[in-house]
This record gives sequence, C-alpha cells and structure tokens, in this order.
Amino acid sequence: MLIISLLFLCVSGRAELETTETLPTGVYSPRFIFGTYSGLDQKFNSNGLVEGAADQYHINLNGKMLANLKPELKDIVEGLNKLPGNKNLGNDMSAGTLTFKASPNIDYFVPTLSYGLTPNLSIGAGIPIVHFRNSLQAFAQGNLSNVSHFVHGLKPEMDDAMSRLVSAAGNLQGSVNSILATRGYKPIQNADFVAPGDLQISAVYRYYTSPQWRLALRPFIQIPTGRADDPDDLVDIATGDQPAIGLYSIHEYRLSRQWMLLSSAGYQYNIEDSSTMRVPLDGDDSLPALDREETLSRRTGDSIFLEGGVSYAPVRPLEIKLVYDFADKDSDWYQGDHPGWNYSLLSDNTASQIHQLRAQVEFSTVDYYLEKSFSMPFKLGYVFSDTFYAVNSPDDATHQLYMRMFF
Repeated sequence: MLIISLLFLCVSGRAELETTETLPTGVYSPRFIFGTYSGLDQKFNSNGLVEGAADQYHINLNGKMLANLKPELKDIVEGLNKLPGNKNLGNDMSAGTLTFKASPNIDYFVPTLSYGLTPNLSIGAGIPIVHFRNSLQAFAQGNLSNVSHFVHGLKPEMDDAMSRLVSAAGNLQGSVNSILATRGYKPIQNADFVAPGDLQISAVYRYYTSPQWRLALRPFIQIPTGRADDPDDLVDIATGDQPAIGLYSIHEYRLSRQWMLLSSAGYQYNIEDSSTMRVPLDGDDSLPALDREETLSRRTGDSIFLEGGVSYAPVRPLEIKLVYDFADKDSDWYQGDHPGWNYSLLSDNTASQIHQLRAQVEFSTVDYYLEKSFSMPFKLGYVFSDTFYAVNSPDDATHQLYMRMFF
C-alpha cells in the first residue's frame, strides 16, 4: 500500500505533443527531455475535489485501535473500560486522528533515439530516468492528557501505563514507527532515489498526405523496466513495472500556412501480470498486517487518450501549439489465492480521469539547414502542462525542456 501512487506519471515520458512527422530514410534523431512535476502534494479525490496527497490515509488512534495496533496496550484499554461510572473510557480515549502530509517531488530525464526506415515510417525508443524525493510527516492531537489527569491516583500501575501512553503521544514520530514495525512496515523516513521507468518502443507511420491533411498511426510497446512498488514501505512509489501495448491515431489539418488543427486519439491496453500487495481486512483497514501480504494477479485498468488543439507558426522557425488533453483510466483488477479475502478493496479509487491544458513552443533550424543557410539541424522546445480538473489524480503542473538533433 502506498501513501501516494504516481505510476502513470512515469509511464509517459514524451515531451512533444502527438505529431505526424517522420524522419527521412536513414536519418537518426536523438532527443533529450528534461522535466519536472510540481503540485504533487495535492490531488483530486474521487469526487473531483482537491485535497492533500495523503489526506485519505487517516487512522483514528482511539483506545480500541491502539490496542489492535499494539497488543501490549490491550490490558490498559480494558482496565480503563472497567472503571466504575466510566464505561468504555479506554475505547474512547484518543491519541488523535493520525494524518500524513506528503511532499513528493519528481524530476526526470528521458533520452530517446529515433530512426527513419522510409520517408513515411520512423521507429524509436525511450526510457525515463526518474529522480523521486518525498518527505512524510505524521500529525495527531488527542485527549490522552485529559484522561491521564482523570484517572490519576486510582492505581499505581494505571498511572504508570497512562504515563507511557502520554509519552508515546508526545513522541508521535517514534510511536508511529513503532506501530508500523509491529505490522511489518519500514519506518517513515524521507525518500530520495533515482530509478528507471518503463522502456517504450514506438513507431510513427504516416499513411496519408495531401495539401490539407496529414494522417498517421503511432503503435507502441511498453516493457516493464521500471521500479516496482514495495508493499512494506508507505513512502515508496512505483516508477513503472507495467507491460502494455497501445495505439494512437494522429490527425493534422492545415487551414493556412500559419494555422493548423491538431487532434489525436489513443488507447493503452495494460497486460495482466503479478504484483505483491497487502490486502485489507475491510474498508477501515488502513495498515494491513504483514500476514495479509500476497503476490496477486493484476490487471491494471486500460486508458483512453484524446487530444485536440491548434498550431500557429508566426515565423518559419517558430511553432506554438495549444491543446486540450483528456485521459480516462479504468479501475484495476486483482485476484489472489485466499477465497475469504476481499480483493475488490484494492480496486477502490483506482479509476482516474485527467483534464489538462498543454502549451508547446518549438524553435527549429531544419528548414534553414535544408536551404544550407544553417550548419546544423536541431529543435529546441518547451512544454507546459497543467491539470485543471481530475479524479483520483494529482493536481500537478509539468515543465519540460527538450532538444532534438538529426544525423
């Protein structure tokens, strides 16, 4: 189980918008993309409302929950419940509602290489290198101090027990890590690592060209070279590990020399594989125990992508694109070997929807090179993407710089 799930962020490493452009026969084109995500500390929840990235992970640390999480506290809770005139005092005492605040950051570098097989067919491959950083803090405020004053002096052993509970509440970070350790989780600590994403191999086939229309297909294969999720680490993320195939249909209609309409439609089919996860007992089980860990059959939900916008070239080497992007992902599916376990709980809130605006500015020397007025052909570009509405997805913005060369 993850505090945040950012798998889809690392699946897409492309910087340029979908295009019908292909390479001349025999030409190689390396491209280097540098990107960063901002705003990952917030997300759109299942109702489309913005909340903290980890706000859904609340744990009510009442007496009953504390007794379940730390069995050595069970006698204390039961003793408080038996106090005359204060039925269920132990169950009602609280160290607070434990909440988490995540501060994730992702930077990435994507090297790609393309090759022109024919004037209308190019192939290429690319793999993102992801630098992930995250700090996670826990917060809670409860009534343990008040309960401690109420029962003080009743029994020496009760005073000692309450003193230990109050001390534990004062050292929340250590208490949380102690609770996590009893359930087989790694301690909460800052994360900082570099890992590859999934390798993507694709092609662009331009099957129709006229003075107004250019139409192309872009099939792709995704190979799971990325980092898998660690089910014992609440701060960990997966940077890939998802086999998939997909296809884009790309369309460009030229209105004039300067203006062009753009659109594309894509579908990604995720191939069934396996994943090690912890299966909750029920909907309130925020921290499934280690004995609930199992390697499951997994079928991650397929995705549909739609894109539409315009391209404007005010001068020949400069092009500006503005598009609206829509992505819709189905729910995930999991199945294991325990007939009595409710695996459908793992599918909750795994369907997602993303609405983005994307802007691209690109400077190209290719035409000048073909006219022999510039010594080297290359393209420089910047892409900005902003999520303005989503469901079960980060409220993020993306900045990307890329350089593409031709040999």
